[in-house]
Amino acid sequence: TGGSKRYGWNTVKRLFIHNGQQYVLEDLGKQSMATPPTLSNFVQYAQTNFPAQHYALILWDHGGGTGGYGNDQSEAGKNHTMNLTELSQAYQTIRQQRDKPLDIVVYDACLMSSIEVAEITSTVAKVMAGSAESEPGHGLNYEHLLKTMTNNPPEDGISFGKIAKTGYFQQS
Repeated sequence: TGGSKRYGWNTVKRLFIHNGQQYVLEDLGKQSMATPPTLSNFVQYAQTNFPAQHYALILWDHGGGTGGYGNDQSEAGKNHTMNLTELSQAYQTIRQQRDKPLDIVVYDACLMSSIEVAEITSTVAKVMAGSAESEPGHGLNYEHLLKTMTNNPPEDGISFGKIAKTGYFQQS
């Protein structure tokens, strides 16, 4: 969490959610969510502390397509948006730290399904999902996504993307 002026979201935290309960594993303090090291460090942390056969990265926030991703509204972020060069830098670092690509990157953000974003994303993941249009404020249906994954884990990024898409359409 982080990137907001809202109480509880103004510092970068790593959370663990179990049975609907939220546990703070680590509070990294005030730092910008819209920098390449913050994103690449998160992926490295997740990989080290939660090893898995498959990895999906969901980026939820504001999207601007070729204008970039995310808008850190916190004091540390100063309304910075990660431009595509910075996103590419984060992905290069992530890819260097992994022996294989992520299964999927899902942009739960407006306007992120452009050829420019896809080109950058292809350096870090096998599959990408996103919208070329403005998304409703609720974004993905995370309840559907998590319940479906629990009952029937996806085998790859395409299967994960189909679950995300189905829930999104049902909610919208």
